[in-house]
Amino acid sequence: MLRCECGQAFGASSSGSPSCTRCGSSRVRRVRSFDEPSELSEAVALANAPKEVQQEISKRSRDAGSPRVGGKPTPSQMLAMMKEATSEDGTLSLESLQQRLDAAGVDEPSASHLVGLAEVEGELLRSGPNTWVWL
Repeated sequence: MLRCECGQAFGASSSGSPSCTRCGSSRVRRVRSFDEPSELSEAVALANAPKEVQQEISKRSRDAGSPRVGGKPTPSQMLAMMKEATSEDGTLSLESLQQRLDAAGVDEPSASHLVGLAEVEGELLRSGPNTWVWL
């Protein structure tokens, strides 16, 4: 997913030089990459939605994807929570992930454990103290 300096999010193939679908500018930055086109499509739609709509969608998806009380989250639920804790600029902080896990009532695994696993698996790259970017 790319984001233009005008704020528009859009997708483009990795070949060629992308230009914004709204203003035509080529001054864009890569925010995230996706393996599946459907994931990219959902992320672009959410990124371009008004903040109020983003918050409502995030709230509903958290409620639907939260583990049952006393239940352990599935790997796909943990990944979804990690992606939900990722900021608009594509960074994941330990604090935002811990807040998301707390909101879902997840005690184990810890945020630092999840980030450590994702680092070892090559999914995350440390970008600063307590912050990572998705690869």
